[in-house]
Amino acid sequence: MKMIKLCDLASYINGYAFKPEDRGDVGLPIIRIQDLTGNAHDLGFYNGEYPPKIEINNGDVLISWSASLGVYVWNRGKALLNQHIFKVVFDKEHIDKNYFVYALMCKLSEMKTKNSWCNYETYYKKRL
Repeated sequence: MKMIKLCDLASYINGYAFKPEDRGDVGLPIIRIQDLTGNAHDLGFYNGEYPPKIEINNGDVLISWSASLGVYVWNRGKALLNQHIFKVVFDKEHIDKNYFVYALMCKLSEMKTKNSWCNYETYYKKRL
């Protein structure tokens, strides 16, 4: 079996650091980690210019990497990516998206069971 590092499979586009005053009631939804995990209470919208690379659409693979590690397949229409979430752009190697999501979910699950520096959730819970 050929082993390939994640950085050699795809490009990982980090979301934009929207400011609180950027959030409004009209425009495209700003997707935060809470919106991926189901813990969102208020969805913010942005109605201005933005870098095209932070636009997400149905089928895009997203990875949350701050405080909550997770992999998600976006399915709620056109939106904008907030900071601390990567959009995976499969532009380096041919790989099945479904397999990538499955393999990464397995690896993240394994990481969560270990007490390592990568396990942000455990790190923060131990200090609260």
